[in-house]
Amino acid sequence: MRTEKKGSAGSWFKAMDNKQLEELSRLLDHELGLGESETDKPPVSDDEPVRAAHRALRHYLRTLGTWDDDEPPTALAQRTVAFVRQHGEPVAPFGRSLRVREYAQTVTPAQTRTRWLLGNLRDAIAVAACVLFVFMLSRPALKRAQQIAQKQYCASQLLKVGEALAAYGEDYHWQLPFAGRSEGSKWWYVGGQDDDHVSNTRHFFLLTKGGYVPTRVFLCPNARPSKPPTRVIMDASTLEAMNDFPSRDHVNYSFRLMVQGNNPVWRRQAETLVATDQNPLFANFDVLRNETLDLADHAELEEANSPNHGGRGQNVLFLDGRVAFTHQRRVGLGADDMFTIRKMRRYRGVEVPAAADDTFIAP
Repeated sequence: MRTEKKGSAGSWFKAMDNKQLEELSRLLDHELGLGESETDKPPVSDDEPVRAAHRALRHYLRTLGTWDDDEPPTALAQRTVAFVRQHGEPVAPFGRSLRVREYAQTVTPAQTRTRWLLGNLRDAIAVAACVLFVFMLSRPALKRAQQIAQKQYCASQLLKVGEALAAYGEDYHWQLPFAGRSEGSKWWYVGGQDDDHVSNTRHFFLLTKGGYVPTRVFLCPNARPSKPPTRVIMDASTLEAMNDFPSRDHVNYSFRLMVQGNNPVWRRQAETLVATDQNPLFANFDVLRNETLDLADHAELEEANSPNHGGRGQNVLFLDGRVAFTHQRRVGLGADDMFTIRKMRRYRGVEVPAAADDTFIAP
């Protein structure tokens, strides 16, 4: 039985979780020159298993890079042609005698069918093996291409949200949509249709309710809902009776927390964030069963990226209508962490930033 040496790359792989494997994959993409840009260099990992596996794989890659092909002998082609000319003639009669002997054999119909079946079976197996081999070689590249395509499609969705915000601004003196606030209501309670639950998504639902953009634009192609969302037909009469998206499964983006009297103006302060892929802090938070989210109990969330793209980063919509993909959470004015309120580690869903330059992308 094969056993792996202690500390080998293979032994680290078995002990890694999905997050560690994703981080190792980003490091190897950069090592092999497969990153999205030459300047997009992943940070050195703080995780010891990831660093160890990365060092081992780099060693193997360097070893492969030192492989030298042997030089062919001098005048190999001329020597081969001369050999064939010298020894080719005696081989021909021998080949003819083999064919005569083969044709002279008596072959029954059953043997003919058996040979035909075996020959076709061998061909089918060979073709299947070739197809499987090519598929296994191309699978990482296809997966990478799919991720890039989904990320670009997600960016186009946010661009459409930006276009809707621009159209809304033309009708409302360049103000962002604001549905008001209810005292004590929680901004994380998505789906409540009564006046007691005013979520932060309710403000941006006005874009759909006002006919500026269809509801499907708020869905990221890479988001994975916990269960298939309930189908809701958004006709004019249904929208008139609704005040918010039906549920979190119907909106995969998070938006700047809207506060009365302290909301930015469209197309001013271009570096100000207005929407991003879903906030990772509350992606798995059950708002019906839990009253508080304490980051002291979830330290991993303080550096997590949006789950929409497997934790690799998030698309960001700015106030000037452009969209950019970033691997960082500290973006925009003052390089502020967009997914948290400054110096806030315990959330009940009613908190608001104390300063105007503290951007908070609420769920």
